[in-house]
Amino acid sequence: MLCRKVYQKAGMKQLQTNECVFTRYVSNIIGPPSLTNEDLLVKGKFLNIEIVPIQMRVYRSCSHQVAAMILVILIITESITTGVDARI
Repeated sequence: MLCRKVYQKAGMKQLQTNECVFTRYVSNIIGPPSLTNEDLLVKGKFLNIEIVPIQMRVYRSCSHQVAAMILVILIITESITTGVDARI
C-alpha cells in the first residue's frame, strides 16, 4: 500500500492487469507541452525512434522523444532454504 501511494505521488500509473507494475511516460523534449495518453497510444508518438539532440533532452541519458519508466515489484513468498539442519 505504501509503495503504491509513493509511486502514484511520483506520477506513475499502476497497471490494472498486473498490480506489481507501475509506468510513467513523459515527453523528453524541452519546450513542448506534456504528451497525453492519446499522443502515446493513438498517434503513435511512442513508436517514433528519432534521436533527440542532447541539448534538447529533459533526461540526457534518454535519446528518444518519449522517456519511459517501468517499475516492476517482485514479491517472493517462497521460504529460503539453506540446506542447514534446523536442529543445530
